Amino acid sequence: MSKVLAIGGALPEFAAERRLVAASYRMEQFIKPLIQDGHDIVVCGRNIYDPREGSHVSRKEHLVHYQLDRDERKFHRKVQSVHDEFMPDCVIGVGRVGAITAAKLKIKAPLWIDYFGSSMCEAQSKSYVFDDNQWAPKIWEEDEPALERGDVFSTCGRFQEHFLTGALSVLGRLNKNSFGYRFVYAIPPAISDDAVVHTSVKKLLRGSCINEDDFAILWCGGYNVWTDIDTLFQALEKAFSENDRIKFVSLGGGIENYDERTYPRFLRLAARSKFRDRFKLLGWRSYAEAVQAYSECDLGISLDKYHYEPVYGTRTRIVEMIQHRLPAITSLACELSYVLRDHDLALTFNIGDARTLAEEIVEFSRKSRDERDSLAQRAYTFFRSNYTYTKTTEPLRDWARKPVCAPDKDASKRPVLLLRSNREYLRRLFEEMPEDNIALKRLVKNKAKAKLRKLFRLKP
Repeated sequence: MSKVLAIGGALPEFAAERRLVAASYRMEQFIKPLIQDGHDIVVCGRNIYDPREGSHVSRKEHLVHYQLDRDERKFHRKVQSVHDEFMPDCVIGVGRVGAITAAKLKIKAPLWIDYFGSSMCEAQSKSYVFDDNQWAPKIWEEDEPALERGDVFSTCGRFQEHFLTGALSVLGRLNKNSFGYRFVYAIPPAISDDAVVHTSVKKLLRGSCINEDDFAILWCGGYNVWTDIDTLFQALEKAFSENDRIKFVSLGGGIENYDERTYPRFLRLAARSKFRDRFKLLGWRSYAEAVQAYSECDLGISLDKYHYEPVYGTRTRIVEMIQHRLPAITSLACELSYVLRDHDLALTFNIGDARTLAEEIVEFSRKSRDERDSLAQRAYTFFRSNYTYTKTTEPLRDWARKPVCAPDKDASKRPVLLLRSNREYLRRLFEEMPEDNIALKRLVKNKAKAKLRKLFRLKP
């Protein structure tokens, strides 16, 4: 068995924050099977929503869990210290925070990098939100060391597997030394093997903000730039007009320092609606309250605008609905949504199709409780057979038993690719780059500096 250091989101069972993020569920998906396999695990977890300061350590069999300071520099220093004391056989960077942090460490052990969604697609959305195209080069610069140093990679699905393989090729990772070697594995979101539905005798919604016989639609999570609030609002307005029992319950809100415009605009739409009393917008709530809401509502919803983040990403909230036996309706955007449609495991509609969304909601609201429960149970049974933590992480578990480095570990022997479309950007980058920049060192190490000078007609 191996000594494994995992870096990323804090495990949900040890988290004290008011709300959890997808990185925490992803960490749980990776760690639970590794513990069951008998490995000794140290987790360094970070969550920007944890109100506590400093480090907090928890221990159980085969696991030591550090919930570390939210400050990025303090987090990195502590992770390096934990690594040096533990001396792992392999390191796993789980999610983008874990990937970036792991790539900065002074390590010799093989490195598994998990990208749960595409950073560059998120860069495009950030560029749109902040009206600034510098997000793409900024995020690429942050991600490049992880792509350069990783020995093996995982993604949220097959779509992103292909996307990430293309990114690796741009960095020269697809070379003669790595021919025949598989760099990337798809590990889709999954449900826990020991998933249990927790319900409380005390109701959160029923009898307070909604009636016992209401049909409640649940939104749970953040309203991000890709949340299609216009289609959502139009569909709800139509559904409200056709069935007086339909209510919309929202647990979630805006995303600090990322998208603080989408949710406030949705609040304004709801406030101006003639059905304003049927929008139950409760803001961010604790994980326990979210779990209780799953048990009290009748249909969970997820919907996206079209752009590349949903295409190459996924939606953890849909998996949470399935795990808690809540029927789901989703726009056809991410890879997971097509799996649900093709196996008749959820209600689906095309992006931007408010009419079909409203029709699906109204029709489902008129079904019997047994018919609605049947859809949820069918989805849960399918996931129990195909999308559990243990089953989806088989590539990671196989690697952890005998972790190895990639065959092109020596970066100096990789080809340097110069893309014609990026010549102007590279020229400016070369002129402005400080002498101690890591990327410049790599170019020098590959004896490409002279080529760049000749290419751009730069003076020595």
